[in-house]
Parts: sequence; C-alpha cells; structure tokens
Amino acid sequence: MPFSARSLDPIEMLLKNVGAFFPILALFFGWVASTIKKNKDKSAAASKSAPAGGDEAERTRKVQETIRRKIAERRAAIPPLDPFGGPGGRLRRLMDQPNVVPVRPDPAPPMAGERALIDGEARLAAQVRQVQAVQQMAPGPVAAAPAGVLQPPVSPWLLELREPSGIRRAIILREILGTPVGLR
Repeated sequence: MPFSARSLDPIEMLLKNVGAFFPILALFFGWVASTIKKNKDKSAAASKSAPAGGDEAERTRKVQETIRRKIAERRAAIPPLDPFGGPGGRLRRLMDQPNVVPVRPDPAPPMAGERALIDGEARLAAQVRQVQAVQQMAPGPVAAAPAGVLQPPVSPWLLELREPSGIRRAIILREILGTPVGLR
C-alpha cells in the first residue's frame, strides 16, 4: 500500500495504536501525580515548621526554661540513690576506693653478690635433674603418669584418628550416618 497523506496522519496513527502507547501514558501520568504530591508535602511541611508567631516561640522557650530549673532544684534536694543498695553497694564503694596493697618485707633478704648467684645455680641444677629423671622414666615424648594414677584405656577409634586416612574415613562416616546437613 503506497504512502499517502492520510496514512501519515499522527492522530489516526495514535488512535489505531492506543494499546502500544498506553504504558507510556500511564508512566507519564504517574510521574505527574507524584510530582504534584511531593510539592504538596513540601508546602505542608514548610507551613508546620514555621511558627505561627513570635509569641508562641517565646512561650515555648519559657516553659522549657521552667522545666529545666525545676529538674535542677529536685536534683539538688534529693541525694543521689545508690543503684547497688545493700551489701552490694558497700562492695561497690570498696571497689571504688584505690587499691592499697601493703608491702611485706621478704622473709629472707636476697644475698649479695656471688653467694646469690651460686644459690640460684644450685636451684636450677636441682630442677634440671628432676626434669631429666622424669624424662628417663617416660617411654616416649609424653611423660608417664605417676604409679598411683589410673589412665583411661585408649579407644581403638582414637588410635585410628591419629592417621590422616582414619580422619578422612571418620568425616565420611559422619556425613553418611550423622544427621543431615539441612537439619543441623
């Protein structure tokens, strides 16, 4: 069909294709409505924030001043309450006091010079001998328990967990036999 002046008429084209332009028209009218609403909200907020007159602002300031003065008078008249009354209050007051630790003199004053060094070396040598004796009694890197102490028997499961393959096996068994992941 050849183009004619009648087929290019924009009004006729809009009327034929109203369905295609409907979403665009809806967005346009929505934008216009929201803009009008915002302007109304701004004007309402501006009218509320502006005082009706200087007389009202002065009255508000005087009321606030009176309330603050009364609060200050009541605080001065009533002694502060102990929030931790009773024995706990006494404990709190004791804890608030600075810690004074009495200095006690050493029962034996340290020996001067070489004598102190010789005594220190003797104590260290005795400690080294004790450690060496315990290490000789121990069968491996872990020290053995004293003779009077019973040790719990080692479970074969714990022995298996000492190897990496045993740990892998335990993790897999837990995943298979344990609670499902979704229920944890």
